[in-house]
Amino acid sequence: IIPFGIDSTIFKPMPKAQARAELGLDPDKRLILFAWDPRRPVKRYPLAVSAVEKLKERLSDVEMVIVYKQPRQVVAQYMAACDVLILVSMTEGSPLAVREALACHLPVVALDVGDIRSVVAGIDGCRITSQEPEAIADDLELVLRDPQRLSAEDIPDTISVRYGTERVLSVYRQMLHHAVEGEMA
Repeated sequence: IIPFGIDSTIFKPMPKAQARAELGLDPDKRLILFAWDPRRPVKRYPLAVSAVEKLKERLSDVEMVIVYKQPRQVVAQYMAACDVLILVSMTEGSPLAVREALACHLPVVALDVGDIRSVVAGIDGCRITSQEPEAIADDLELVLRDPQRLSAEDIPDTISVRYGTERVLSVYRQMLHHAVEGEMA
């Protein structure tokens, strides 16, 4: 699997206050980003809502922000404005939004689906959570109580367009090498 790379001219760290002002978002709330269509059952929006409701029992200034079907520049702006991305999908392959969030230095709380674990492994501020709303709320709270952006040093090179391009070229080189060897045999 070679995941799509992230366009670092769009998905990059930006000032949170500026992004919130431009989007008309409350500057004082703790914002949780749900970056998928809530009507898609596989994304399990009701689970995200349940977890956020449990979290609101502890932190009253929490709000979930939903963004989907928006231009990439707008999505990047929401990623700059929010404090954490939540992913509670039933299944995933290699979700682009997680890589985009990392490129924006946005912490991620996600279920262990697809390649999420390998993407966020070792990144301080990201959490792999369980499917229980209470556990998701606990992990969101841990991230939101220390609302630091991710460190540039922690962001893996594997999210870049360059990395993906090099991987694709490597596959083509291997295929070409095998094809040439086959002709010589």
